[in-house]
Amino acid sequence: FIGEPGQRVRLEFRDFDLFFGGPHCPFDVVKVFDGQTNDTAVIGTYCGQQRNLVLYSSESTLFVTFDTLQRTANTQNRGFKGIFEFSESFVKLDFIAKNDGEHIRGSECDQKILSKKESSGFVFSPNYPFPYMPKIVCRYFVYGMQDSQHLERVRLDFMKFNIPKPKDKTDCSDGYLKIYLKGQEATDSYDKFDHELCGEESQPHQVVSDGPRLVMVFSSGELQGGGFKAKYTFDTEYRIPGTAAP
Repeated sequence: FIGEPGQRVRLEFRDFDLFFGGPHCPFDVVKVFDGQTNDTAVIGTYCGQQRNLVLYSSESTLFVTFDTLQRTANTQNRGFKGIFEFSESFVKLDFIAKNDGEHIRGSECDQKILSKKESSGFVFSPNYPFPYMPKIVCRYFVYGMQDSQHLERVRLDFMKFNIPKPKDKTDCSDGYLKIYLKGQEATDSYDKFDHELCGEESQPHQVVSDGPRLVMVFSSGELQGGGFKAKYTFDTEYRIPGTAAP
């Protein structure tokens, strides 16, 4: 899939049913590469049955291979069917490169930020400082150190926040920023957020994670806004787990 400069590629599998030979897909397999050849980074390796499989290229090209192995057993698998789209309107990824974030390959705009030991930096909404685009969802995974020598918490200080709330709504059903402080993403518990922010009155100045992980989910609705800018800081946690706080 070769787009024009400035475009990204979106690939959506509407039906996906290949022979499942195990978690590493040693038999029939679809591989998706983030570039023009199979020398580029692998976005994913897929077999068996897949649901809601939507992938994005980082730049303007995507390469897909489909391999099958000859077998004596008779298998009845449908194969796959999908749609693709080239567009300049998908999220531009430069808002991730502004800090130490790394784009999560295959996603439209998800990123991860890993601690460099008590490091700090900034996170932004897409297209910041200009208004964000409507109807996008971007996730931020901000992970501090956690090993026998180090334990960090993530502190987030908001400097700008503008996600408007419709005048006739009392909740954040249009655009919002949800914040998770307890590692809920590990069990896919995105319904159990700690903060849901939109409008003027809900903006906290600072939030701190319970453990080493903080996750944010930004979802823009119909309304456009200026977005947000926040400073993240990885702070060393000196308390020993299990002891009472002073």
